[in-house]
Parts: sequence; structure tokens; C-alpha cells
Amino acid sequence: MTYRVDVLKMGQCQVRGPEVYWMDRWDDWEELYFYMVLVRGGEGRVAVTDCCFKYGNVEGNHPLGIMESVQECLEAYERLRKQAAIIIPLYDPEVLQRFPEGEVA
Repeated sequence: MTYRVDVLKMGQCQVRGPEVYWMDRWDDWEELYFYMVLVRGGEGRVAVTDCCFKYGNVEGNHPLGIMESVQECLEAYERLRKQAAIIIPLYDPEVLQRFPEGEVA
């Protein structure tokens, strides 16, 4: 079995519609990269991200405890809030409380 890997430039996407962005590297010791996938929904753009682990991080400006630059983290949260009407943190069980039917937009 063989696999194919396509290396894309920042902002380049092979699927029509979604936009994928790497957020800044926050830690030089471990190469931590975070991403945001933006898709269009009925209520505006939806961001699915691991940049914030829980809603409290991005809504309350509470940085993750695993980065080196608090400023870069807060800038990433600001970018999320500007670019998306709805933010879906990947690790927050509250997503299911906010969207109990499993449909986001």
C-alpha cells in the first residue's frame, strides 16, 4: 500500500470551500502548531480549532498553559473572534451542550 502526501502552501486548500490556517508557533522547545479550519455556515463562518481547548480560553482570554508567548496566544484568539461567527474548540464537551443536535450552522 502506498500513500500520497501533498504539501500545500499557507492558505492553499485542495477542497473547495474550507480555509485552513496555521496559527503561530507558540513554543520553541516543542514545536507546537495550532490550526483553524474555517467553513461557511448558515449563520456565518465556523472555525474548528485546537488553538483554544475550551470555550473559556477564547471567550475569557485565558491562554493555554502550554505556550511560550502569551501575546501570540491572545492575538490568535482575537483572530478567531474576528474571522468566525461560531468557534468550535476541539476538546470542549460544552460543544454538545451548545449544539445538542450535533448541527452547528
